[in-house]
Amino acid sequence: MEAVKAAALEAGADAAVPSWHWGEGGKGAIELAKAVVDTCNSDKQSFRYLYELNTSIEDKISVVSKEIYGADGIELSEQAQKKVALYETQVFQSSITSHILQGFGRLPVCIAKTQYSFSTDPNAKGVPTGFRIPIRDLRISRGAGFIVVLTGDLPTIPGLSTRPNYYNIDINSVTGDIEGLS
Repeated sequence: MEAVKAAALEAGADAAVPSWHWGEGGKGAIELAKAVVDTCNSDKQSFRYLYELNTSIEDKISVVSKEIYGADGIELSEQAQKKVALYETQVFQSSITSHILQGFGRLPVCIAKTQYSFSTDPNAKGVPTGFRIPIRDLRISRGAGFIVVLTGDLPTIPGLSTRPNYYNIDINSVTGDIEGLS
């Protein structure tokens, strides 16, 4: 671990701390959280978005696609075009909840694409050029505060239920057996 820490610091990292969140939950990530806060608050950090938050959703996606992934541009599907128009509307009625919701056009974007390539083609290795990123859909992550941009043929995982199964798991105090793991 010390060798990894030294290599990270030598490569330019502001901090390198162990994180045990996988075994200890939030308590195991306290050192990492403090290091992130310290780095964000340091004078040498000058975080900025690649785009202004008040630019259009399509422009945000285009800037990230070109500047980060090296794409020549983007292609919005009909579904994605409809979502952009819906999300950029200042006030709209949700057909699902019957509530009036505010527009989401000022949110930052997060592009979900294959991890195997800068393009959306997992077989295009290295740093491909001459490609456009097909945008098939957009989703709002309201709690996280960003728009998820879905590209190519990328599967998504359904969200968890409102009542996780761990509520049904218990240890039988008489037999010592674990119950509810069906």
